Amino acid sequence: MSRLSLLEMESVFAIKVRTGELSPPGQELARRRLRADIAQGRVSVGSPIEERHYQSARKLLARYGVELALRTLDSLQLALALDLHESRQISVIVAADQRLCRVAEACGCSTINPADPGVLLP
Repeated sequence: MSRLSLLEMESVFAIKVRTGELSPPGQELARRRLRADIAQGRVSVGSPIEERHYQSARKLLARYGVELALRTLDSLQLALALDLHESRQISVIVAADQRLCRVAEACGCSTINPADPGVLLP
């Protein structure tokens, strides 16, 4: 998980509370579970963003910004994830963002969308 993904998770939790899908206590529980997953090594937080990631993100936007509607922060997250994928630190990207998944797959990285009811996560 990138550091940017940690911010994205806070945004997701807030959206879920605003839409009534999650209560404020549920939001805090989700935060605690995420922190526990990180602390116990079930989820790892990746390296800091480097200049090469920004360059890669720019190239991704130039290639997929029009065709697949890739957005700025998604391009940066994807640049980091693809770097981890290329170095064999991850084998799949987990994201509920269909746009991000389509671009990741176009770049040769498998994806899992946890919002897809047909997906079983270990």
